[in-house]
Amino acid sequence: PGSAAVAYKRQWFSRQKERVAEVAKTPFPFLYNKIWKEDDEKAKQHIQRLEKKQQQLNQEQPKRPTVQVGSFEDVLHRMLYEKDSTWDNVMFIPQNTQFK
Repeated sequence: PGSAAVAYKRQWFSRQKERVAEVAKTPFPFLYNKIWKEDDEKAKQHIQRLEKKQQQLNQEQPKRPTVQVGSFEDVLHRMLYEKDSTWDNVMFIPQNTQFK
């Protein structure tokens, strides 16, 4: 589990290990530095885009309602005498009600 950015980072690091092993076999490893820098920049930009998307998705998730259980009288008392708006949207469910 995890975000797309985390999965991409894991994939990128595993690819880096393979690349290091390949370059170690070549006679001119310094030739790969420019290619690696370009790949690193592309990977960083991709990770930043994925993290930005994840943050937007996290912000867009709807808030779940607060569920509280209490007696009918207690809820009516709170609705009448408490000033905050937490008791504006209340649903009364009778005892032994089953939802399918």
